[in-house]
Amino acid sequence: MMKAQKVFSGFEEDNFPTIAIPRLFIEELMQDIDDVNEFKVILTIFRYFQFQDGSVKFIRLNDLYQDANLLNGLVGDPADKTSLIAHEVRKLAERGILILGAFQDHEDEETPIFLNTPLGQASAQALSKGHWKINPPNQPAIHPPPILPNIFKLYEQHIGPLTPMIVETLEDAEQTYPLNWIEEAVRLAVENNKRSWRYVEAILRRWKEEGKGERKTRQDTEETLRKYAEQWKRPIPTRRKR
Repeated sequence: MMKAQKVFSGFEEDNFPTIAIPRLFIEELMQDIDDVNEFKVILTIFRYFQFQDGSVKFIRLNDLYQDANLLNGLVGDPADKTSLIAHEVRKLAERGILILGAFQDHEDEETPIFLNTPLGQASAQALSKGHWKINPPNQPAIHPPPILPNIFKLYEQHIGPLTPMIVETLEDAEQTYPLNWIEEAVRLAVENNKRSWRYVEAILRRWKEEGKGERKTRQDTEETLRKYAEQWKRPIPTRRKR
C-alpha cells in the first residue's frame, strides 16, 4: 500500500527564511546529479554553511550523521544511513563540489568537509600541513538557529483556529509589533488562561504605549493584566477596506 503524499500548506507570504545556493551549482552541476540522496546531502551541507559563523566554514561527517531531517529523507536501508551519507559525500568530493580534510588519529566521522572555494582549498591545505588544528572532541555539532514560528502558527497553536477576520487582524499586528513581543504576550495569555487575541493585543498595546523594558517584575505584569482585564473582552473591530 502506497504511503499517502503529504501536501505542503504553502510558503509564508513575506520574509520567510531562505538558504543561499551557489549559482554555479544550479547552472552547471545540478544537471549531472541524478541520485536523490546525493542531492539531499549537498542541500543539507549548503544549509549548514549558511548558518555557520567565522571565515573558515566546515562541517564534519558526524554533523550529517546526526541530522534528523537528512536521515529521515534518505532513500535506502534505514539501518545503514551513515554509510549512505559517507558514500554521497565521497561522490560530491569526486565531482569537485566538496573537499575532504583529514585528522590524524581520529575516526572518519570527524572528517572535516569544506566547500570547494579558494578559501576552502586553502583551509584544507593548511589543515593537512599542520598550520592550523581543529579539536574534534570539543567541536560541537552545528545546528542552524531555530526558525521562529510566524504569527499564524502561534495563534493556531495557542489560541484557536484562524478565521478570515482573525487573519486580517494578525496581519495588522505583524506590521505593528515585533514578533518576540507577540510571542511573549501569547505566552502570558496562556499562563493566565486567557487564550484570546483580544487579551494578547491588550498587552501589546500597553507595551507600545508605555514602553516595554527588558526587565519586567511580576507586579508590573499583573498590573498590566488587571488594567486590561475588561478590554480584551471587547469585539475585534473590522478592518476597513483599503
